[in-house]
Amino acid sequence: MVMPKEDLSRKPNYLVAFTVGYEQRDNIDVCIKKSDNFMIVLFHYDGRVIEWNEFAWAKQAIHISASKQTKWWYAKRFLHPSVVAAYDYIFIWDEDLEVENFDAEE
Repeated sequence: MVMPKEDLSRKPNYLVAFTVGYEQRDNIDVCIKKSDNFMIVLFHYDGRVIEWNEFAWAKQAIHISASKQTKWWYAKRFLHPSVVAAYDYIFIWDEDLEVENFDAEE
């Protein structure tokens, strides 16, 4: 039996959650590549989940899909204190923000 704490080979420092539509995939990809310390959660509001598998990181991400919901609806239901307590920092990111100058390590 595998214990939950043994699921990950390393513990990421940052939880990053995006409420996404597939159209924002390129911007999300750029943001996620800014750090290898991210545990990624994608809240899909458009129902397009499988298409994200074009990105290697997407296979390790947590995908939650519910049509036409807001980021706060997802956050309230899925980012429970017991889930986020394991991380040093939590990012709840707007999928359309520019990330050119973003540095998670700073």
